[in-house]
Parts: sequence; structure tokens; C-alpha cells
Amino acid sequence: MFVPGVQGMALVACGAAVVDRSGAIVAADETFLSLLGLPADDPPGALLALARERPGVAEVLSAAGSGPAELPGRDGAVLEVERVESGGLRLLVLRQRAPVFADDPGAAGALAAVASGIAHDVRNPLNAMALQVALLAEKLSAAPPEVEAERHLGTVRDQIRRVDEAIRRLVDVADPPGPIVDAGSLVRDAAGLLGHEARRRGIALEVDAGRLALEARDPGKLGLLVLGLLAGAIAATPAGGRLLVRAGKEGGRAVVTLERTPGPETPRLPEPLRRAARELAGSLDARRGEGTERVVLSLPGGTAP
Repeated sequence: MFVPGVQGMALVACGAAVVDRSGAIVAADETFLSLLGLPADDPPGALLALARERPGVAEVLSAAGSGPAELPGRDGAVLEVERVESGGLRLLVLRQRAPVFADDPGAAGALAAVASGIAHDVRNPLNAMALQVALLAEKLSAAPPEVEAERHLGTVRDQIRRVDEAIRRLVDVADPPGPIVDAGSLVRDAAGLLGHEARRRGIALEVDAGRLALEARDPGKLGLLVLGLLAGAIAATPAGGRLLVRAGKEGGRAVVTLERTPGPETPRLPEPLRRAARELAGSLDARRGEGTERVVLSLPGGTAP
């Protein structure tokens, strides 16, 4: 269905649970329980009780095999559910989405894209950990499991590192340590946060940014400005296109350049982004050349090693 002004759907919530063959919950996070309106004090039997009351839940629990489906959520919401079978257990991943409006070119649109990417980068490791922990618990109740236990614990440790890195990127972009900011690191972290969105759209995202220290009047505003510019560039790049982001020093100024495959429309820089650049004593410029479109953010200062 087409809704005027709606650009797409952004992930606003997700949750995961591991259930056994009967549909009883082995482990579940708070978001999973909240999306379905399940009580937190009786997780093992909560989903089975819901299946007896709400049409559609029993079908999802009893369906053979894996794959995506829909599940009725709380207050009539329709939830996406992905099912993964492993070792007699089933991993259920719930997703709730909301529209992103095309006429919102500022921070809201960028943050929606970031939320979707963060949810992906954090959800996948957490889902993997939930499944590994469930399998590990099953093996610990059997014969001596030292080798298998170490393998599962190693996987959990790797996923924890992935979650930690995703959260670090978000914190460093939203609230960079100041007043001296490494613009190169800021660009790399912003690209990491939006990497999932670029991959989802089939865009080759490349980053060329070394260390570039500058004194920012408002480090947090600079982080959101870079994030907004990159999110806008990804949204405007056609599927299968290329986006190159550079950070460097030119003529005594720090310069961030976003160069991409041209889209059907002339590049447009929303006024909130231009205003943010001016408040940082910088400037924004959009140019369209032969076979490329370029957005350039220029800021005072900038020292490369």
C-alpha cells in the first residue's frame, strides 16, 4: 500500500525468545514479552496461554520448519516474526516497524535509519547468544561437556564484543568527547552505524578517513550533522550505486566529502543541516558533476598526523 509522504519502514522495536517443541518459553527478553503483552512473572507458560486466547499465535508455534511469518501483537499490532530451528529449540525474533516520512529530512530521518541499523547489529548477536546459552544449558545437563561448552562460550564472547562495538559507535557519534574531536573517527563510526542500511539498499559504502583532529564548538551537533549527511546520502543513492566518504584537510580546513552515484533528482541540502553547519562556523555545498554527486562539509581547523 502506498501512503503519501511515507518513504519506508524503520524498525522501532525487536525482541527474541527461545521456545521448546511445545511452545514453552526457555528464555525471552523484555521487549519480546512487551510486544506480545505477556507477563514477566510467568515466562515459561505465558506464550502457551496466549496461544489459547489469541488467534494466529498457535499457528506460528505449531508450524513446521523455519522462516518469516506474522504474529498478532498487543493492541492489534501486526508483528513480523522470524523462526529459526536448532537442536529441538526454536528461536523467535519479533519486529515492530513504523513509517519513516520523506518530508522529514533532519535528525528524525537519520535517527530512524540508525535505529534500524543498531537494532540489526545488536539484535543478531543477542539472538545468537540466546540460542547458544539455551544449547549450552541443554548440554550441561548431559555427559561431560567441556569441549562443547567452551565452543558455545567462545561464540557468546564474540557476540558480546560485537554488541559492545555497536554501542560504542553510537555513543561516540551522539556524544563525542570534546572539545577536540577526531573527525576521521567520527566519519568511520557514522558509516559503521549506517552500514546495515547501505547493505540493505545494495549500496557500496566506502570510507577514506584517517585521523583528523579539530576543535568543535559543539561536538554533539557535529556528530549528528555527519550522521544526518551520511543518512541522507545513502537514502539518495540508487540501489546498486556507490557512496565514498572522505575526511581530510584542505587549505587549513577540515573537509568531509560525500561522493555518490547520481540519483534521479538534483541533490538537496535541508535547511536544518545547513544551519547546523553554520552554527559550527562551517559550510555545506552540494554539486552535481558528470557521473557523480558530491556534498562537501567544510569546517575551520583540522590537524592531520
